[in-house]
Amino acid sequence: MAMFAGERESFVAEVGQADSQSDSVTGTAFAIESGQAVTVRPDGLVYLATAAAGATDLPCVGVASTRICHGEMLTVRRHGEMRDVTDITVGSRVYLSDTPGEFSITAGNTEQFCGFSDQCDEQFYLDPDLTVAPSHTAES
Repeated sequence: MAMFAGERESFVAEVGQADSQSDSVTGTAFAIESGQAVTVRPDGLVYLATAAAGATDLPCVGVASTRICHGEMLTVRRHGEMRDVTDITVGSRVYLSDTPGEFSITAGNTEQFCGFSDQCDEQFYLDPDLTVAPSHTAES
């Protein structure tokens, strides 16, 4: 799972996402994992962001700073270095993925630029552009 390095701009909001993953010790269901891309819906709650076709969970506004449960308050990091992000290579532009909460070097069905990798593989600088558009790679 991607990890966020360094203190940057952030905000706090309540998690609205529910999920079936749970802590093996407490049994508490986790909604969002640390490092996952998130958005804020009109209800003011945080959900996993996705670029999938027909998705309404756009744009990615940042990443979750910790693993968190439904209904808890989450600190969302807006900018900074992301580490341990699989499939990211040096020189890559990084986009929001069609997979909820994930990033990719290929634009999803809706294109949102989220950062760039210029130092090493599996690492990128998060700086999401809040503009989203239909992806050129998704057109047929």
